[in-house]
Amino acid sequence: MVLLDASSTPMDSLVSHRPQAHKTSFQAKIGLFKSFLARRDFKYFSNLQKLEEGADVSDRDLEIYINHLEKLEEDFKIRFEDLESMTVPDWIIAPFDIETGNANIEFSLQEEHVEMSADLEAKLLFKHKSLSEFWSNVNITNKYPKLSAAAQPFLLAFPSSYLVEAGFSHVNAILSKQRNRLNLEMRGDLRLKLTNFQPNINALAAAHQTHPSH
Repeated sequence: MVLLDASSTPMDSLVSHRPQAHKTSFQAKIGLFKSFLARRDFKYFSNLQKLEEGADVSDRDLEIYINHLEKLEEDFKIRFEDLESMTVPDWIIAPFDIETGNANIEFSLQEEHVEMSADLEAKLLFKHKSLSEFWSNVNITNKYPKLSAAAQPFLLAFPSSYLVEAGFSHVNAILSKQRNRLNLEMRGDLRLKLTNFQPNINALAAAHQTHPSH
């Protein structure tokens, strides 16, 4: 059962910036999983498929599994209630596809938006970066500080839901049958999986000190 592709990036697609679509997609998956369980179709549940081969899965067990999915759905509904009501302005998602005069842009931001719309360097940068990378780029923050500052709060809200789902997916991958006693919180495995930082392998290798016995 996969709720999210853990290798995906939350800012790379338009859906990731539309909380209603993101939430609806998650709920649709939960509904799909419940419907399959209800008719004893375990295509999305590999462990149940294996169990079914050796013994029947009882109706009571199925009821427990379905109730768990319902509670999970309700939990996410409560957790992301604020995101559901949030509307991301179009000028943040597609700053070069709208006209300043026709867009719902605050008066204090309009002058910078006009300047950005004519900035070929910024337009090229936008094509090759995700939204979060674009709006946090040092050139953009320096040249268009008001626009960048207004965009940041919206962009910062979305990684929360992504990291929750990515965390679930990574835990399933890390805690295999042979490794189910690992303490992810203490070891830092999960943090390494979720971080966006890229290690500087060359610097780490150069700083490595060989043990005196070698």
